[in-house]
Amino acid sequence: MRRWPGEAQAGSGAERGSTMRTMKLLAPCVVGLGLTLACLCLLSAGSLRVARAATFTVTNTNPSGTGSLWQAIVNANASGGHDTIDFGGSVSGTIVLTDSLPTVSDDLSISGPGASVLSISGDNAYQVLDIGSGTAVTISGVTIRDGNAAFGGGIYSLGTLLLVDTEIVSNAADYGGGVYVDEGSVVLSGGQILGNTAADRGGGVFVDDGSATLSGAQVVSNTATNSGGGIYVDQGSATLSGGQIVSNTAVRGGGVCVWSAGAAFTQTGVSPLTHNPAT
Repeated sequence: MRRWPGEAQAGSGAERGSTMRTMKLLAPCVVGLGLTLACLCLLSAGSLRVARAATFTVTNTNPSGTGSLWQAIVNANASGGHDTIDFGGSVSGTIVLTDSLPTVSDDLSISGPGASVLSISGDNAYQVLDIGSGTAVTISGVTIRDGNAAFGGGIYSLGTLLLVDTEIVSNAADYGGGVYVDEGSVVLSGGQILGNTAADRGGGVFVDDGSATLSGAQVVSNTATNSGGGIYVDQGSATLSGGQIVSNTAVRGGGVCVWSAGAAFTQTGVSPLTHNPAT
């Protein structure tokens, strides 16, 4: 029998022996019951943690309200699981934002009908997409355009971001006109980053202690007033595999600027890096 330190052992030897025998007989039952209850508790807790992925369909190009992309992101954030937002095959044109979209705070796929079919515009006043820390987000088949923010006019990402056949066009920021990667990662598969501007650094992409991988993507005609017209890398890495970085401009590093000793740029395959003037 468990006793507190210093507690006297009461009763005769026979009484103690009888008590111990009774406890030995009861112990398996008590332990068995305890394990059963523990298992039931674990199963119950596990069932509460299971999050089912859901699909939310955007039915219009309204900036907010029922059926909008804004509402779909709100619903997906509240749902849990890796949800999907689609556009039902019937939405086309441009979603013109009247405020920044909600921060994406849960794993999500946004599956558009095609970059030439649907655009999401910040109306030169708002950041288009904000990807929260620790989230895994895939965006395909849309154009992100006309965003404006201090960091990442088109997209600001603290998470793991995959862009597939997506265009990042005509966005503006102080840092990272098109995309700002902050301690996260971005992979661009196909698509293009075109005509974005930075008042300071990283016209197309700014990588800050994260990583950017461009696979068959085009980084074209982006501008930075200071450094890194196409891509600016600070304490992180950028990799170009296929695709091209062409006609970007900046004072330093028209195409790519690798700023610090802890930063790296790697180019593999047929990846033209041409006509990127530094003025």
